[in-house]
Amino acid sequence: MSESHSTEASRDYSQALRVTFAYDAKTIRLTRVRPVRMRVPAPAVAAPADGSVGYWLAVENEAGAVIHHVPVHQPIREDYEVFPGPQDGKPSRVPAAEVRPTSSEGTFEVLVPDLAGAARLVLHGPPRGEAAPRRTRPERAVRLATHGMEELRSLAVEGSAQ
Repeated sequence: MSESHSTEASRDYSQALRVTFAYDAKTIRLTRVRPVRMRVPAPAVAAPADGSVGYWLAVENEAGAVIHHVPVHQPIREDYEVFPGPQDGKPSRVPAAEVRPTSSEGTFEVLVPDLAGAARLVLHGPPRGEAAPRRTRPERAVRLATHGMEELRSLAVEGSAQ
């Protein structure tokens, strides 16, 4: 059970934030924040360790400790499965830019619990832009975007991000 959902840290909350990110080949930016009256489920797995791969979202307290986390399933398409493949007619994975050049742009949304003690939201994932080599194996995740919870709450009241 995560610290944010344990009895000693529990709080009567029923507020979450629906955060929308837009991305292109090099950047990820916050585009919208909306309040949602719901409780975000507790994490089902342990928080990722340093050196982990993939995408995940972390809510940190002021000291930098993770108080909530959730894996995010491939929000940015890196490649496509193409049929038939070049060898023996088997399917193969091809970089997204080679299949659909415009597929390097898009949006995705995440739900973030509005927890007591939450200081920042951090989106982790593989490096993007110049830091992103052609992927031959999973890359160690880095911080892709960091936003203060007060900023997110303020944008949710105003209705959208800049």
